[in-house]
Amino acid sequence: MDFVPAPGKTEHTLIPYLGGRCDDRHFITYPSRVGWNVDRLRFGDVVGARLDADEESAVNLPLDDLRKQAASVVQTWLFFGLINEFLNGPEITPSRFTRTIQHSDGTSKKVLTTELLPEMVMRWCFSTHKLPSAAKEKYLQSRLEIINCSSSFLVDTLEAARTSIPFIPHEQRLCLHALAAYLNQWTTAVKLWAIEDPNLSSTLVYHTKNFPLIKQLLLEGRCPNILERVTRRLGVLGVYYLSLSGAGTDNKSHAGCSPQACAANMVDEENYTTVHWEPTCVAGPGLPKCDIFDIQIETNVIKIIDKGRIPLVDFSIDPDALAISGKPIVVPADAITRYAAVSHVWADGLGNPTCNALPRCQLSRLASQLQATISSLGYDMQPFLWIDTLCVPLRPEASRKAAILTMKETYMRAEFVWAFDGTLIQHRMPTSTEETLFRIFSSSWMTRLWTFQEAWLAWSLVFQFADRAVELDKLLKQVEMTSPADLLQPGASFDAARFFAYNLRPVFRKLWPSKRQGGWERPPNPWVSQHGIADNESFLYGDSHELFVKVWEPLRWRSTSHAKDIPLCIANVLGNDVKEILDESTFSGRMRAFWKTQDVITSDILFSRGPKVSQGPFRWAPLDLLHPVTQKSSIRPVYATAAAHITAAGLVVQGLPGFWLRLDQRFREKEGMIFQDRKTQIMYHTSLLDESGKHLEGCSVLNSSSTVRYALLLRDDLTPSSWTDVVLLSVGEECDAASLSASFLSLVRVRQVGGAWDTKLQGTDTPFGGWAFGSLATRSNAPRVEHNTVAEPIGSQQQWLIT
Repeated sequence: MDFVPAPGKTEHTLIPYLGGRCDDRHFITYPSRVGWNVDRLRFGDVVGARLDADEESAVNLPLDDLRKQAASVVQTWLFFGLINEFLNGPEITPSRFTRTIQHSDGTSKKVLTTELLPEMVMRWCFSTHKLPSAAKEKYLQSRLEIINCSSSFLVDTLEAARTSIPFIPHEQRLCLHALAAYLNQWTTAVKLWAIEDPNLSSTLVYHTKNFPLIKQLLLEGRCPNILERVTRRLGVLGVYYLSLSGAGTDNKSHAGCSPQACAANMVDEENYTTVHWEPTCVAGPGLPKCDIFDIQIETNVIKIIDKGRIPLVDFSIDPDALAISGKPIVVPADAITRYAAVSHVWADGLGNPTCNALPRCQLSRLASQLQATISSLGYDMQPFLWIDTLCVPLRPEASRKAAILTMKETYMRAEFVWAFDGTLIQHRMPTSTEETLFRIFSSSWMTRLWTFQEAWLAWSLVFQFADRAVELDKLLKQVEMTSPADLLQPGASFDAARFFAYNLRPVFRKLWPSKRQGGWERPPNPWVSQHGIADNESFLYGDSHELFVKVWEPLRWRSTSHAKDIPLCIANVLGNDVKEILDESTFSGRMRAFWKTQDVITSDILFSRGPKVSQGPFRWAPLDLLHPVTQKSSIRPVYATAAAHITAAGLVVQGLPGFWLRLDQRFREKEGMIFQDRKTQIMYHTSLLDESGKHLEGCSVLNSSSTVRYALLLRDDLTPSSWTDVVLLSVGEECDAASLSASFLSLVRVRQVGGAWDTKLQGTDTPFGGWAFGSLATRSNAPRVEHNTVAEPIGSQQQWLIT
């Protein structure tokens, strides 16, 4: 496992060598050459899998011995054999990939080692790249097929282990799984050698899951949301790294968390406790308890806010004096004041839902760390600080709203946004870049909606560890690359950690679109005039429809304690006016106000799943942009689909093809709709989708006796190989010369009758477990399907006004 970078001084998991040496013949057929039926072996039948003289027979050996033999064969095949198939060199021998370790009792054993593998893989990459293009493409595809062979075998044996005793030990399976993922990454990197697109790094990740390792980490108390995020971004290699690093561990209970969201950081304001920094601040016999300093009583914060200014806490005071009786001064920010703005997770205890106050020990800690951070990172500024706990008044309501309305300006104006996470501040900063990025990535701070907004608006983003702070920009520059080819340039030294960190880089670039890139320089006094923000927002925001697509993915796995904050935060990120949103008191009211602030948007928003707004001209619009079902929807930019315009009357869209639907007398609401394209004569099954994305029986939203016309809108072609999501509309009269008025009814899934997802054929020998591919109409025994609806194509030039 030492081909994966290990965090700090952590020791890798030792993988015992089980004996055996792979020959140089065909990889796929190795098990049968040594007397094993691979199809039986993959499903855990170690007795029936043993072959004798090419005939299947049970072997008269103890079952435990058979399992050991089978495990040895699998290790030889999928470890030594896989490496040999890739590198195809005489140096692939057990002696080069094993080492002996001595135990304290004088015994010894052989374990696997891959210390030589990275350099061997690097040479393989260079030699493969020199192949002619056509030959290289064919060769690399064959390598990927071999990896898939290995992975599918491991997946099948894992499935079989649920009902029988597994014959592959957990650590062996993890090693083989990680090796396949590792070789897959480098194979893909070579394929992308000439492509300079940093977003393609996500294709370097092998996303299959190692369930035993995930189960082990869940039992240790790790958050399922963090495990899901790590798996999606770094695959099994990342989950293994997480198991070694201890990252993502905290003192919170994650029993209520899910892969989609972490519930442990939800705040219950009625039972909230503001945390003291020093242990001696906890009340107890003979122990002092430091004062709670209420900044509203001692200063004029509200007066500063009511004058349209930003209040800042001056931490020039001696931290030791502040811990006892010192009083920090609050000053208004002027056009050139430089300050830091805190971004923190409220569940970590730095908030206060009852008053604008913090314990003196926390104030002292903030003063000390702020002064140290300014000095160590070279900022030319006074220790002025903005933190919501002190600077956003809880009352009166008018002052609170005024402070929230200036929050976007507050974070954009800050010299740096200072990120605090309850786990990061308990650990010293790692010495390696990849571990530092990994710990930030797996922190609770990366799961909260407010912290996303604060990071997005930041000019500079600084993360605080126990011993020091670090700028994100400096971390990313250490792994800055334009394409996978940067990892493989001739003369470059191999750096497995750099490759590992490369897969994390896009996460932070999407979280924090650095204003320092592209030659953009921050003006020395960007806020001198009242137009200061507007003059410089164009770099951050750009076209609203493009930005909406950019923030869609980073919003995944984010959560907030108050749903009403969702439209507020996202509107700030998109650069929209939040005043009307803030004036609404309900979540649905705020979401309607949010959609009113949008102008142009991708038409893919029509096809997003999950709950929809239930009132007014926004029934087509998602209600909760953080809903896990909504977040699974695919949203493409305008250039890849059609643009839509949000108006007071509804959504205006053009460029989407569709069908007019005419229900005939055979239509029954309980049976659902089967429509036939009148032009092509192809028939399609339909299924309504509910808010959770599940299929519904029947088609209750349609009424065959009604005079209402119905239509389907498509964004993708209907194919025989998959389900396709389409939009079902009820259509009114023309609202003007060019547009048709329509009401959004439901999302519908459509599949071709006789396609790959159709009913399993009876009495036919079809591939892939009996599922039919192609048209059933060509088969004599195909079940007869009758349509109950006729569909007439609608051209994409038709314009719609959808409510």
